[in-house]
Amino acid sequence: MERLVRSYMVTPNDASEESTSIISSIVQSMHSGQVSLLVFVKFLEESLTSEDPSIRAKGTGLLSAVLKECPQEQVNVAAANVLVDFYCERLSDVASIPELIRGLSLFEVTFCYFPITFKPPPDDPYRITADDLKIALRECLSATPLFAKNVMPLLLEKLTSTSGNARRDSIETLTACAPVYGVDAIFPFIDELWEYLRDEILNAPDNAIELIALEAIRSIVVTLSVGVIGRSDRLEQFLKTIVSECMENLKTPELKLSKPSGKILKYCAMASDPSFNLIVLTTMHGLLDQYRNCDLTTRKKGILEVLMEYIDAARHLYGSIEDPQDDQVPYKDDLLGIFGPALLEVNEYSELRLCGLRGLYDMILLNDFLSDNEIGIILQYFNKIVLNDSDQDIVKKTISSLENAARYKTKIVLEVTLPTLVSQLPSNVEELNLFNIHGAKYINALKALSEVPIEPVLFEALVPEVLLKLDGPDSRQSQKNLTLLFSSSVCYIRPEVSYPVPDISEFLSKVMTTSLLSTNEEQQHSLAQLAASIMNKWSQERELETFVRNNILGELTSQLSSESHRNVTLYHYLWLTKALVLRTHPLGHDCTNQIMNLFEDSILGRKASEGFGVIIGNSDILSKQSFSIIK
Repeated sequence: MERLVRSYMVTPNDASEESTSIISSIVQSMHSGQVSLLVFVKFLEESLTSEDPSIRAKGTGLLSAVLKECPQEQVNVAAANVLVDFYCERLSDVASIPELIRGLSLFEVTFCYFPITFKPPPDDPYRITADDLKIALRECLSATPLFAKNVMPLLLEKLTSTSGNARRDSIETLTACAPVYGVDAIFPFIDELWEYLRDEILNAPDNAIELIALEAIRSIVVTLSVGVIGRSDRLEQFLKTIVSECMENLKTPELKLSKPSGKILKYCAMASDPSFNLIVLTTMHGLLDQYRNCDLTTRKKGILEVLMEYIDAARHLYGSIEDPQDDQVPYKDDLLGIFGPALLEVNEYSELRLCGLRGLYDMILLNDFLSDNEIGIILQYFNKIVLNDSDQDIVKKTISSLENAARYKTKIVLEVTLPTLVSQLPSNVEELNLFNIHGAKYINALKALSEVPIEPVLFEALVPEVLLKLDGPDSRQSQKNLTLLFSSSVCYIRPEVSYPVPDISEFLSKVMTTSLLSTNEEQQHSLAQLAASIMNKWSQERELETFVRNNILGELTSQLSSESHRNVTLYHYLWLTKALVLRTHPLGHDCTNQIMNLFEDSILGRKASEGFGVIIGNSDILSKQSFSIIK
């Protein structure tokens, strides 16, 4: 070996027949087991450490040439460590860099570590994790399409491993490599890849491995779609195989293979515009016919779930209201014609109805998919469910859908939903009698009105309507109880939302006066909590302090007020104190002391001490859910 090394170092031309013959002899010695890679490196040591840059470069060139041809089993862990250290250190040697690059192109040496099984020692000072190494190696393997011919056969081998971690690493590496390697490198292995990934998805032990395999299929479809404008024989061929197998499973959509098959179609569809159109156009007609001709509710639910996967694929590919893109989704009328009746069929299986609700809501969120008129029709469906449906779970989820739709389609909710809900509230004696008969309908309207007007424009439109219903502290008791609605609407707005009133102090005084003069306990309590919510979110510190000192303290300590008036005032004071304490306002401390000073009061003492339950207790009105300031 020493003779071969010295002979190479004196050859005038690295590309000569003599140099090539020497390299072949060295590699043959390794194949026969006469010498190892590390022994060969030791014989090269004198050349690699020479002070003459030309000798160092020639020695590095010999190492790279032999490394390229040497048997893979020679590149064990020990050899790889030595080579990595050498090549990294030698990158600072300008004369050797061209020869180093030949060696770093470092493939069997790189892949021998795959898959990573590293377990860091407990006291590892570098804190390197197995994931750090896995990601770094994955980035190496996906760095160039030149690795494709080496990586693909080895990845296929690892995909059949009995080790779950090895298969998982292989799938994630395939996902990263496919777009880099390109369609010519991937397509020869396409059938085997589909079989492996399909089996992983259909038999996935958990959602994590299923998602990883789905992302790999998506990556492959993205790769096959590159440069496709119209048709692509290779893309069509791959998707035809997938569609055929998945649609066979979807003939019985209520069985366990249906859901993963639907997800496979979804991830293929969301990969590219050509793949979306191919998937939808080849499957939608069959799914729609299957739904229309089916009487089994569980089967209909399974079909709707697949259609919802398509809607979700469109949202990812073409954008949502929050992240708009430009393209359109086909089969709009068919989807509306299926999801709408599924929701509205009151005698139907509830899970099927919930699928109808979710599908309609998802379509609202698709960018430029539905016209305003079509969204208005869907909102009318939602209104009907809220006011007339007996299934409270569906009512609750419908109100939630209305609330979220109001964030993005505020104008349509303002025109279609808000007037319908407000019209259900009683405003005269005749309507009050109906209220007592059809209470559930009104209660659902109140619930919806307390949650839907989350946008300022909706709130501004709601307040005058509610005040009109409350107009007249001569109103019947049932009408006065509508202050519960008013309080709920105001208490759940965010601190940054401006109240549609010219002066907060004046508005708050009016709320307080109405409550203190009221003889209706429900009205007193709801308005006290409303005042507390406003005070908790009040950002003008000086006006806040002035209001509390001028409007509350005097009433609380006055001995001239009646007992009932002082009791109502105390109740207000407790809630206002709570509002200040939660936001750690200095006035909260003063108010707390003021309440403690009342402990010896013959009228208010007992209620003042019991009132600390209000201050420290939980409350829906003053909570994070109602956007209160809580420190």
